[in-house]
Amino acid sequence: YWTVETSGDEPDDFYPAVRAQVIKTGDGWAGLGYSLDNFMPDSFAIISTDGNAPEKYELVSRSDPVILSEESQTLVDASTELVDGDLVMSFTKSLAEDGEVEIGEAGVDWGYFLYAYGDASLAYHNAERGPLQIDLAPVCDPNATFAPTPPPTVTASPTADAGCDSD
Repeated sequence: YWTVETSGDEPDDFYPAVRAQVIKTGDGWAGLGYSLDNFMPDSFAIISTDGNAPEKYELVSRSDPVILSEESQTLVDASTELVDGDLVMSFTKSLAEDGEVEIGEAGVDWGYFLYAYGDASLAYHNAERGPLQIDLAPVCDPNATFAPTPPPTVTASPTADAGCDSD
């Protein structure tokens, strides 16, 4: 689920921001990244591991992500909980932060979201990952408000040729 917020309790320069909720069937870990080129290296991600609140990471290679410094952990309302056995990760993130990939408020030309999830080690997610493009803006009226997107239904794992190497 997601929605874009243009104002709130944070300083004005925090907005626009995306408020998101990621639901992973079962426990384990989940991550939502943002990339200019559809690949992990030189990208960033928000990851929840072991039931801990989500944190921001830099994806410097196709191996273990690097957790950002404490002063770069700028997520608001970040939480993770198990609901009926499923991992639910929630957060609000500014779309434009110094030193990170800027997430576009409208259109999909800015880049890609990346997703990954797993039940065991964060470093290994095999086919449980892939890219997706989401236009965060309402289509008809830029001043319209809208409900969060419905949860996706995943019927099959993405294939290895979906923009990621199968290391």
